[in-house]
Amino acid sequence: MAFTSGGVIGTVVALALDAPDRIALELNWRLCNCSLTRLLFTRDRLTLDEFNTVPHLHDPELWTYR
Repeated sequence: MAFTSGGVIGTVVALALDAPDRIALELNWRLCNCSLTRLLFTRDRLTLDEFNTVPHLHDPELWTYR
């Protein structure tokens, strides 16, 4: 588990998706505060498993963005 900023999350997710650099910025702007992103690592591969989920925030009024 790691806690980090949206910029790092957007960059790593874009890397996992093999997306262009500009996508990292776009992903960053879509992140909810306190959201969960799960990545799976193997020796040869980085895979996105979950992005921007908020199952722990049951009340949508608690959802805020960057």
